[in-house]
Amino acid sequence: MSTIDEYIIERQKEQQELKLASLLDITVDELSNVNYDIYEDEGYDGALYGYIVKFDSNSPQDILHKIKGLDSNNQVWVDYWQLDSFDSEAYDEYKYESESSTFNSYIYYKESMSKVMILLSAKIDDSSLLEIFHRQIYVSVISYFETFLWLTVVNLTKANPLFLGKIVDNHPLFQQKEYLKKSKQQKVEIVKTLINSIPYSDLENKVRKLYKSAFDVEIPKDDKLTKHFKDTRNHVIHRSGYNKQGDKIEIDTMIIKDLMECCDTFVDNIAKKLHIDT
Repeated sequence: MSTIDEYIIERQKEQQELKLASLLDITVDELSNVNYDIYEDEGYDGALYGYIVKFDSNSPQDILHKIKGLDSNNQVWVDYWQLDSFDSEAYDEYKYESESSTFNSYIYYKESMSKVMILLSAKIDDSSLLEIFHRQIYVSVISYFETFLWLTVVNLTKANPLFLGKIVDNHPLFQQKEYLKKSKQQKVEIVKTLINSIPYSDLENKVRKLYKSAFDVEIPKDDKLTKHFKDTRNHVIHRSGYNKQGDKIEIDTMIIKDLMECCDTFVDNIAKKLHIDT
């Protein structure tokens, strides 16, 4: 690892510690004097919902008593986006250019899926290679779909920053007591982080709330697509095609085409409502 890489990692660690100390309402020095571990809090569908910060019970009690939100198990739940120090900056650094290939997220999605169809027609005789190929195609379809959902929000809020204000005004997050006293600019920065950090696989919760608050549109309900995300997506992406019980998830051409059909219908619906289907 280069000196530059080590520096970047160290800076990221420092930023996370600063954020965590602020969230816990203690100083960085106090945080450095307690032992803790951070665990991902996944939903039953495998989506990331937040983090659990678990503190060692042998840590100084005077510091533990100061920690905001500490429960009887010496742990604190933190929302998934709150520890990421860089997503707000990433939003600001995103280049919004009308000449860009990603300027229209709908066209970008359609062109990407047409290439997937070409790949899907490839002839592969080796069964083990075909199995890997189908998994990768499935992942690509999911990736293009989630990219469409993210890119649509980024492009539209970049083109019209008033949408950022609508999220501040309408998103349930900002009705929570801890956010009511924050300034409008602080809330806008939180929105930028939110846009770049939510799991776009969480259609029925995170994505639905974001699209409703920003654009006043209801995303479509699709049980088949939801089933793909809950029963297949995370096993294929995170466990190379095996479920948590160690059973292999079979992916073939029919399953991929079914996923593509569900995604196309969903995307067409959103694009029409937002008038980007041109």
